[in-house]
Amino acid sequence: MIAAYFPQSIQISCDDGDCCRLQAYTPDAGGNQAGWDLKRIYLLLDETFEGASRDCRKLGIAPPVPFDKNILPMIPGWPLPVGDFLEGGKEFSGDTLKVCLMNGGGGGLGDGIMFGSALEILSGKLSAQVRGNVALDVYSSLPARTHAVLRGIPSVRVKALPITIWDYLQYDAQVDCSGMLQDVKFQTAHMTDFVLDRMGMDPGTVSGEEKEPVLRLAARRNPTITVALAQARKQAQGRRMVAVIFSSARVRTMPDPQAAGLIRFLSETCQPVVIMPPHCKSGLFLEQYNLADSVIDLSMVSRGFAEYMSLLAGMDAIVSVDTSAVHIGGALRKPTVGIFNSIDKLYRIRYSPTVVGIQLEYQGKGCTAPCGRSKGAAFVQGNVPGGDSVRLEFGYACDEAVDKESLLNQVIEELQQIDPAADPDSQVSRIYSHFREKFISEYPPCWNEVSNETVAAALEEAFRLADDLCPPFTCPVCQKNESHRPCDRRQGIFRYRCQTCGADFFRKEDGADGYEEVNDSLPLPTPTECGRFYELLTQVRQETCLWIATGRDDWDDKWWPAEFSMHADRLVFSDVPHVQEGVYGCIIAPGVLDLHRNPLPFFAGLVRALRNDGLLFLVTMNRNCLANEVADQSGTALTYLPGPGWHLELLRVFCQQLDTEILWNGVTPLQWEGLTGALGCMAPLTVRPPDMQNVRIQLTGEELSWPFRAYLKPALDVVTQGRYCLAVARKLVR
Repeated sequence: MIAAYFPQSIQISCDDGDCCRLQAYTPDAGGNQAGWDLKRIYLLLDETFEGASRDCRKLGIAPPVPFDKNILPMIPGWPLPVGDFLEGGKEFSGDTLKVCLMNGGGGGLGDGIMFGSALEILSGKLSAQVRGNVALDVYSSLPARTHAVLRGIPSVRVKALPITIWDYLQYDAQVDCSGMLQDVKFQTAHMTDFVLDRMGMDPGTVSGEEKEPVLRLAARRNPTITVALAQARKQAQGRRMVAVIFSSARVRTMPDPQAAGLIRFLSETCQPVVIMPPHCKSGLFLEQYNLADSVIDLSMVSRGFAEYMSLLAGMDAIVSVDTSAVHIGGALRKPTVGIFNSIDKLYRIRYSPTVVGIQLEYQGKGCTAPCGRSKGAAFVQGNVPGGDSVRLEFGYACDEAVDKESLLNQVIEELQQIDPAADPDSQVSRIYSHFREKFISEYPPCWNEVSNETVAAALEEAFRLADDLCPPFTCPVCQKNESHRPCDRRQGIFRYRCQTCGADFFRKEDGADGYEEVNDSLPLPTPTECGRFYELLTQVRQETCLWIATGRDDWDDKWWPAEFSMHADRLVFSDVPHVQEGVYGCIIAPGVLDLHRNPLPFFAGLVRALRNDGLLFLVTMNRNCLANEVADQSGTALTYLPGPGWHLELLRVFCQQLDTEILWNGVTPLQWEGLTGALGCMAPLTVRPPDMQNVRIQLTGEELSWPFRAYLKPALDVVTQGRYCLAVARKLVR
């Protein structure tokens, strides 16, 4: 990490489009550390600092100025290494141990998945060691990508880099995952083991089962993905759909002619599917190699990380070069074949039981495969005429495919001829673009060492391994008996997605202890505290239930799975309900009302799908929730602002319009976590009004001053300001 200040204010953007303004600051030349404004000194990754410096020069503004790295740990209150709080280490006496993880998740989807396993292990160990709560904040320069992978891990929040030193000092502990590529251990270890080591744990003391990758897909699938997969299933005509992924960094990309031959070979026994990034032009590839009629192309609907992962989750198997698809397949326990040339397969798939790795071995004049994950990284670094420092990275160039040394010498020669008076940055960009193409112009020859027959045999082995872990069982919706693959798992609870109809359902993993233990670690509030709502749920567990999933609240992937997995064969989980009349004894719809501008026709169809006397369970956001936004502009008063959602009274009217009888309605307990306002964070506080067990208010911060007391008064007087409105209605017999 680099600590730096910016003499002029600048704005930087993250991969998800969010912008962050870095404030201008210049410390006094004669000042000391005690006089620093820590809210205007930022911690950045090395590559972010270099990029910001380059962009500042292009814009003609002063570049960031770094501090001496050795000074940073000497700042009072600097967070301790998180390993100090693990077994036998430093005791923590506070309410919440706050941990900052710098560069968490690495740079790619695959790195993030392997990082996630280590993060879950750390979360579990800290929770067992620390008496209070644990908060893990992952800071990433790619927050959208990192969030897509780490979503759902308990206690984890993903935030964007950079971070001010002031904010950094608010943490009790830290994990520094920056500078991974320069770490010798990174070259010879599985990513999960490497991160565990950075966390202060001995990877050898953690079992391989605990290190198995986990990926939690969003509970609600994009409707476009649902339709695309349904059409693909129809086109496959019962054949197994196998995604073939062959595009990666140049050194790890299979040559197009060879990839086309592999796809054609696999099409004899299965249905190949390609999902290619836009710049690869999948349509031209399929047309060029005469594959358009035999291959399903889903590239056009893969517009982001979530869509890409959902598409792969809908496949029967995956064949991929060294890309994130290998890790996604392993995390979902799908039959997966990973083809590795430059990197030892054990550094990627050691803890993925359903992934079969093919290791390419090659001995050439300039290299030996596997050559190592960072060997072959071509770059030049130095100063150009005029004094500016530059570092040009050309990626992982194969020593056997190109004369790397000769090309680098040519780059250096041209850089030395730059005219400092004629826009040096544009000259550097031109040189980089020109030579970048030369470095990746040829494919590594080691790709000649893999055969189609080897891949096909590995695929069958992967199916065998996956079937052993996931024995066939019957989908409760379409009644298809097959080896369904899990798309999420948490503490022994597996969420499966049917490969045929797309419905999701839950099953309990063998060996998991009772559900009381599972529920203890799940977040409150839950409907179990809402008396009548829960009682009615218990009455319909043995019925055929439909759960309309949205992925919009904590219940989707935490409470409901634990509560219903004992009767997984009775529960259907789908965002596309069947429309037959009189099918279901119960329909559970958490959050669906919040997604429909005109929900009445939609729910009228659900009521028709209920049997006579069938029950409809509705859960909506509460518009009167006290935890909604507050107006704190002046810092002297806080005013309640109604948020999105429904009034409880309106929910009652809605149920009456559906021609149903309301059996019960109410709200969940109020839980308010991490409140911040103009007065800063407040001390931990729990308010439980006498004889009003349905209201719980939890606040965190330094003090409860009069504006907050006045603001909390409505919650002490009424019981309708929890996060969710609930209603149970019964279909009337006409």
